[in-house]
Amino acid sequence: MMSFIFHFLFLRIEKKELREKYNINNKRFVLLFVSESIDNYRKGFDILLEAIHNIKDIELTVLAIGNGEVHLKQKNIEVIELGKISNQKQLIEVYNLADVFVLPSREDNLPNVILESYACGLPVVSFNIGGVKEHVLTDITGINVGQIDSQKLTEAVVKMHNQINKYNSEAIRNYAKENFSLSNQSSKYIEVYKSLLE
Repeated sequence: MMSFIFHFLFLRIEKKELREKYNINNKRFVLLFVSESIDNYRKGFDILLEAIHNIKDIELTVLAIGNGEVHLKQKNIEVIELGKISNQKQLIEVYNLADVFVLPSREDNLPNVILESYACGLPVVSFNIGGVKEHVLTDITGINVGQIDSQKLTEAVVKMHNQINKYNSEAIRNYAKENFSLSNQSSKYIEVYKSLLE
C-alpha cells in the first residue's frame, strides 16, 4: 500500500495548447516513457523501441524521460529525449502531452509513474507484473499486455491507438482517487492492524 497524497497535485491539462507549446503535431499519437535512466534493463525501454519499430502506419511520438540517449531512425516515429525532469510543473505538462503511458518493465512493483498517469487521466499499457497487474485493467484504465513480449506490446499500442476515444480520462482519475487516496490507504492499514490484533 502507498500514500497517494502528493499525486493529486498531478491533474489534467488541455492537450492542444500544450502540444503547441512543445511543438508536437496534435495529429500524432504520443507515448510517454519514464525512468531514472532509459538504459535501465529492468525498465524495458529496449522492448518499447522494438515494439514500436514494428509499427509502420501510425505517426508516433515517444516522450522519453530519463538519462541516456535514444538511437532510433524511422520515418513515422520521432523520439523526444527530455532527460531528467525535476520541475514538477514541467513533469505534469509532459504527462498531459501524452495519449498513453507505456510501462514496458521486465519487473516492477506499483511505481509512482502509474499513479501519476492515472491522476492525469492517462491510460496505461503495461505487462502483467508486480502490483501493476492489479490496477492496469484492460478497457478501463489501460491495457494489461500479459506476458513480456515485444510483439504483444506492439499489438497493445496499436489497439490503444485505435480505441483511445473509449478511455474516459475523468473515470481514470476517479479510479486513482478511489484506490490510492490517503484516506483509502489509511483505512486499509487500520484493517490490517485490526486483523493482526484478532
